[in-house]
Amino acid sequence: RALRQRELDVALAGAVDMNGDVRSLLATDAVRPYSRAGCARPFDSGADGAIPGEGAACVVLKRLADAERDGDRIYSVIRGVGTARANAPGGNAPTAAAYEQALKRAYSEAGAAPSTVGLLESHGSGSPDEDAAEARALTTFFGDPKGSMACAISSAKADVGHTGVACGLVSLVKASLCLHNAVIPGLRNFRKPRHELAGSSRGGLPHVTRHWVRNRAEGPRRAGVSAMGAEGGCVHVVLDAHHATRAVVGH
Repeated sequence: RALRQRELDVALAGAVDMNGDVRSLLATDAVRPYSRAGCARPFDSGADGAIPGEGAACVVLKRLADAERDGDRIYSVIRGVGTARANAPGGNAPTAAAYEQALKRAYSEAGAAPSTVGLLESHGSGSPDEDAAEARALTTFFGDPKGSMACAISSAKADVGHTGVACGLVSLVKASLCLHNAVIPGLRNFRKPRHELAGSSRGGLPHVTRHWVRNRAEGPRRAGVSAMGAEGGCVHVVLDAHHATRAVVGH
């Protein structure tokens, strides 16, 4: 927002979480148990929880015109952001309704239709309650009447574990790299979909990584990135691939 209002010209957005302290792990496990199998399986019918991870990420944010002028390497373009918070009685866990509200706000701001999204980098923790709420929201917003997803679903938490407060930015970095390299990543550890996503086992929940094929006449590759907080907050960001019209240099 500050960049759009020209209150500043460049920003660093970073997050780090070193949650390996045994006391922190035990406290988290008491509230939302980690996987007893030691394997995160987002949206899998056999998922039994997340696995702990540690991580750090940082991105450089600039106005698109400034980044193009300066010859920066642009990994993705932020088109819209939506946030919402659950108001469920008896707890603050994220709900499908709050998640869907965040989606609506993000795509309204982006001026983009859900059907134009090719990759959904989900919260995808592998915790059954979170996966259930997220799956319901995704099928309502992105799915067809049969529950089939037109876009592929991915989750960084299956790759690096749940990195706590850094997980949203880790997902943003992953989606940006997928856009930059035109890759649809496979969903690690996935075997059988939850019943909410039963119609999406082939296209929506890819087993293997593949090239992201897209007709340029349909516009840029587009991805959505979601994050859910333990306090009930939901955030979604709409990203576009950047198509340079000239050679780009820099970092």
